Amino acid sequence: MLVGILKAYKTPTIIDRMAAMNVKELNGSAIFFNIHDVDFENEIIKCKRLVNGVWKSGYSEFPDVVYNDLPQTDATPYKLYRKLESKGIPFTTKRLGISKSEYQRLFDKGSVIQKHLIPTHHIQSAEEVLIYCEQYEKIALKPNYGHKGNGVKFIHTECDDNFTIYHHDKLKNTFNRINFINHSFSEV
Repeated sequence: MLVGILKAYKTPTIIDRMAAMNVKELNGSAIFFNIHDVDFENEIIKCKRLVNGVWKSGYSEFPDVVYNDLPQTDATPYKLYRKLESKGIPFTTKRLGISKSEYQRLFDKGSVIQKHLIPTHHIQSAEEVLIYCEQYEKIALKPNYGHKGNGVKFIHTECDDNFTIYHHDKLKNTFNRINFINHSFSEV
């Protein structure tokens, strides 16, 4: 199976390297490309392949499946994404024009998938965070407008009314209930 790693940028990252290595582990092969590298007329793609740990430039036929970022919203790349998709190639990521919050609202309406999802709540105060810490013992606190995990914190309820906050940079802080509430919520 040929997996196309379609990204908005031109140079593969460590994530793309990991994806290509995973495909290889599953006895497939992977190509990295940008939507502007697709020659629709000849149905070939200017691409990069990971060979012995080095990205090598080359050309490829269209892949069997495309592992992609969210489709670009700029008119030209968006149309090109759709044109490639119209060739019958399945894409792994589709947003259908709605946000993560909209998906959550759709799933909240009695969907059979709801029982498999992590509950999501909009938090306004430190007191609310503590309520969810008591209910779940371990919670993930995400900023409203985060990107790629930046700003995510994990809060674990410890014994004796203490809470440990694990930051993305591996730092951690421990607070008791009163200090947690008095601590600036924006700094958490």
